[in-house]
Amino acid sequence: MPEVNHKSLEKYLRQAGRKNLPAAILIYGEEMVCKQALDAVLDEVLPGRIRSSDCETMDGGLADMGDVLERVNTYSLLGDGKTVILSDSRIFHAQGDAGKLLEKARAAFDRDEMKKAAGILLSLLAIHHFTLEDLNTERGRKKLTIGGTDGDEADRAWFSQVADYCRNQNLSVPAGGTDADRLAQSVEKGFASGNFLVITSDVADKRRKLYGILSEKGLVVDCSVPRGDRRSDREAQSVLLREQAQRLLSGSGKTLLPGVFEAVVALTGFDLRTFTGNLEKLVAYVGERMDITAADVAAVLRRTRQDPIYELTNAVTDRQAVQALFYLDSLLADNFHPLQILAALVNQVRKLMVAKGFMESPEGRVWQSDMPYARFAAQVMPVVAACDADLLERVGEWESLLTQGDEAKGRGKKKAAKAKTDLVIARNPKSPYPVYQTLKKCERFSRQGLMDAMDALNRIDRLLKTSGQDPRIALETAILAICR
Repeated sequence: MPEVNHKSLEKYLRQAGRKNLPAAILIYGEEMVCKQALDAVLDEVLPGRIRSSDCETMDGGLADMGDVLERVNTYSLLGDGKTVILSDSRIFHAQGDAGKLLEKARAAFDRDEMKKAAGILLSLLAIHHFTLEDLNTERGRKKLTIGGTDGDEADRAWFSQVADYCRNQNLSVPAGGTDADRLAQSVEKGFASGNFLVITSDVADKRRKLYGILSEKGLVVDCSVPRGDRRSDREAQSVLLREQAQRLLSGSGKTLLPGVFEAVVALTGFDLRTFTGNLEKLVAYVGERMDITAADVAAVLRRTRQDPIYELTNAVTDRQAVQALFYLDSLLADNFHPLQILAALVNQVRKLMVAKGFMESPEGRVWQSDMPYARFAAQVMPVVAACDADLLERVGEWESLLTQGDEAKGRGKKKAAKAKTDLVIARNPKSPYPVYQTLKKCERFSRQGLMDAMDALNRIDRLLKTSGQDPRIALETAILAICR
């Protein structure tokens, strides 16, 4: 059975039809895209029927797997088959997903969706083999809170409120064990004739046995969207947002005037739920008017986007002082620590200094500031990779000499390790585009300018650690100095 991208789902459903549709269907990825894919599947599985009588939804964070399998293996009284939806399942989650789960639980709590927040938090406790009582201990909070800290009063308060809700609703931490194995065995065996099980999840680990069985015996619908900052990732995000805007606006007959789409995205970032909600607000705000303008955006919407720190570093290396100060203000408002911001600026300047060293070396003469990306990838990137390999080889030799010195002093033989340094130009040689952008940004600075920038950042580091100066003013001073 196939693995289908969400864009190809409707075509697949038309070709397969209900009779040839697999009984087990996994839909994973972006929440709102998963909901749209689920609706498309239900339209095929339950055409023209009353879904309330033929379809049963079970909370993936609270439902017992034995109960789920019992229902999907029970024949329908009407003989037409039924559909069981295991919504927002956490069956693929592991400890590596703890941070993402905690963010989702806190977001649901902030939206006053207590049932959803409880389900996610209980799943998180199950992953760590914790109980509700562990939320009241310092160890439990340290284990669950992002960053490994005890969290502030707000963290402890929302933990306690969700825990109280679980107790009042008689909700308990799911027992660990073999839910995935039980589901895999049931999928291999098959369900009661005419019945369907549809699972939605935000993640799906392709290495798991369960995923392999679902992709072989069932149908897997990929609704994931890349979250990175590569050009291809941003293009994919933009395409999805435009599709969502077109889908929503086509039903209302409204039109976004030029620049409005970009203005909404600038306020929300890639947050499909918030983006859709903002478009709905704009549609309601303009009333009978058909065009949505930039003035409407300014009147109705507020900025909810959380700017990643690379937006600041990009603005600084582009020497865009106004943009850089805007992103600094946004990051401080989002409770980024001033030293965290300073470290990002230092790392960016260090990266430019390494790139400048390459550009001024004999090997770097292959680089030209006006060369297109295709020629860079073909001609310059192999030279960059060779320079990095040479540096790593020399670092390895130095480390080997140090190890021999330790052995001579009787400190024992150390295990050989792969040489590492943060002074390489291409952290990922298979991805040339970031290197291309770094070299182009480096053209905006002289060697002396970069040294002055590092001196300015060092001064700010001393000020932040040894004086009572306002961190905002100190960082603004450094940013203005670099951008000048």
